[in-house]
Amino acid sequence: MKKRKRILEIICLTAGLLCFTAGFVYEKKAGDFSHSVVIRSTDGMFAPDILERLSSETDAEYTFSVWGERKDQQITASESKRACRGDAITIYGPTRCVLPYGQGLQTEETDSCIISEDLAEELFGSHRAKGQQILYMGQTLTVQSVVAAPKGLLIREAGTEDLDADRISILLPEGKDGNLVCREFISRYGLAARALRFDFSSDLSWLIEAIPGKWSDFDGWKENLKEKKREMQFVSSAERSNLEAYYLSCLRKRNVCMAAGIIFFMAGFCMPWAGNAKF
Repeated sequence: MKKRKRILEIICLTAGLLCFTAGFVYEKKAGDFSHSVVIRSTDGMFAPDILERLSSETDAEYTFSVWGERKDQQITASESKRACRGDAITIYGPTRCVLPYGQGLQTEETDSCIISEDLAEELFGSHRAKGQQILYMGQTLTVQSVVAAPKGLLIREAGTEDLDADRISILLPEGKDGNLVCREFISRYGLAARALRFDFSSDLSWLIEAIPGKWSDFDGWKENLKEKKREMQFVSSAERSNLEAYYLSCLRKRNVCMAAGIIFFMAGFCMPWAGNAKF
């Protein structure tokens, strides 16, 4: 009996360790996207004059990219004509603002693209597709980089005249508060936009932000909580892009793995005393 309990204890502790390890892996994947903050237009797509103003900015305080996504687009290999469907992100600005890993694209690289491994496999039979060419919306693009995740992804650079954009990703400077950066950016350019606070899903920072200057300021509590509620409603009503859906899935998997790890560790540590309980 003691031997069996010991085996179960080892199994539980090992399972807990594996769950925690997986949780930290997903935490790292989600954390890769925390280097930037995103604001989204409240009027649909950004107007062409706003895009022109943003593209002509030469003394911007922050590094940013303007982008939008088209779901379920046809993508074709130039030589073999093999076709598949994917979610295409068209961006003006450095891709590192929205995709933190892989070989990024710069604004002038309008004849290059980044695709995911699953699209590369479908189009070329291998994920080693760098240098291959694809056709998208009548344009020939050279694959500059292939990324493992998220799946079904195509990113290409485009000029403002070929850009349907409803999002702006801003690289977050070291030590800068993301909320402050969003407010400053929106105010500077007079944008009809709001921050997409997906970090509400990762921690309880929103509750800390809702605390007024004085704990006894009940009106401050009320107004701050109302504002947080509006921000949460805005986020919940926003359609998720491929990258955002991937980020949120990493957060969910992290939370599940961490919770499972805690349960397994508690079960493992309680195992030696389980048979000694007297009722």
